[in-house]
Amino acid sequence: FDWFQPDDFIFVETLEFLCRHNFRQVTSDIIGFTYQEYIERNARNRKGHFLTPPDVVDYMLDLLDYAGPEVIGRRIFDPACGSGSFLVHASRRYRQALITYFCNTHSVTTEEQLYANEEWRAEIARRYLDDLASLFFGMELNPFACYLAEMNLLIQGLDDLAVLQASGDKQPVERFQIYNTDSLNLPFEVLSSNDITGIVRPVLVPDRLSYRLTDDAHPIKAKLDSYVSGFFYIISNPPYVNSRQEMMDVDRFKDRLFYQSVLSGDTNLYLLFLRLGLYYLSEYGQMVYIVPLTVFGDKSASAARQLLTTFPFSPDMITRFYRGDILFPGVDQAVGIVRVRHSQPVTTVSISGGE
Repeated sequence: FDWFQPDDFIFVETLEFLCRHNFRQVTSDIIGFTYQEYIERNARNRKGHFLTPPDVVDYMLDLLDYAGPEVIGRRIFDPACGSGSFLVHASRRYRQALITYFCNTHSVTTEEQLYANEEWRAEIARRYLDDLASLFFGMELNPFACYLAEMNLLIQGLDDLAVLQASGDKQPVERFQIYNTDSLNLPFEVLSSNDITGIVRPVLVPDRLSYRLTDDAHPIKAKLDSYVSGFFYIISNPPYVNSRQEMMDVDRFKDRLFYQSVLSGDTNLYLLFLRLGLYYLSEYGQMVYIVPLTVFGDKSASAARQLLTTFPFSPDMITRFYRGDILFPGVDQAVGIVRVRHSQPVTTVSISGGE
C-alpha cells in the first residue's frame, strides 16, 4: 500500500473528520476490525488469514496463563501477528499487571489512588511504554498489516504518552518490535540443523552486518544477543494453507532438515509455524496455537504429533470448537486450540470443547 500518497488537503480533511470522534470509548481492536472488513474476503480466505475474534483471543491468553504480576518483564511473541490482535489484548493485560504491582509496591488498593500521585503516575507511564516497546514481538509478511499492528500498539500507550508530555518528560517511542519479514525464512545454519529439540547443541549463526541489514529480525531468528533463550510466551493463529490451495515453493521447506521434522505429507503452513514456535519456545515457557483439527489425527500431521510429544515438549491441553465459523462468519473452518509446554513433562492431556 506504499503507492497511496494522499495530498495535504485529503490528509487534513481526514484528520478533521477523525477529531469529531471520541476514541476513548473504543475498547475493541478497531484497526483489526477495519483490516477484516476492507481486505477482500476471498483473498484472505485463500491465504488462510483470519482475524481472531476478541473472545477467542482472551480465551487463548487465559490458557497461556498470561495474567497477573508474573507476566511482568517476560516477552510474548506472535510469529504471524497480522494486525496485532494477540499483542494488543496482551498489552492491556500487561498494563493491568503493572497496576497491581505498583499498588502492592506503594501499599495502595486502587488505580485511582496511584493516579492521584503525579510521581507514581509518571512512573507507571514510563515503565509501561518501555515494556510495550520491548516485550511485545510480532512478525508479519504483509507490510500493511505491520503498519496496523504498530498503530494498534501505539494506541495502547497514548494516555501514558500524554501524561509524560504534560509533565515535561517527553519520551519518544523509537520503535515497536513488529517486523515485516518472512517468519519462515530462518538463517541457513538453523534450517540445516537436525537438532529438532534444540537441547543437543546450540546452532551457531554468524552475526554479520549484512544479515542485519537485509532482515532486521535476524538477531531474533538466529537467537543472538538477548534472544538466545527464546520467548516465554508464544501465541498465534497461523495461516492454514497447503500447496493445493496456493502456489508455494514446497521444496523450500521439504529440503530443509529444520522443517522436515514436522512434515509427513502435504506441506501446510500451519505445520511450519508449529515447528517455528517450538524453535522459539524458551525453557519452562508455553505456546498456544489455533490449528486445524487435522493436526489431531490426519496422516499429514503425524510427524508434527510426534514432535509435539518429544521431550522437552509436552502438549497438555486441546480444545476443539463445534462450530465451523468460529473464526469468521460464513467461513467453515474446523479448528481447535493446542497448548504446548517446554521442560514440563506431563502424562495427561486435558481435552475440552464448546461453541
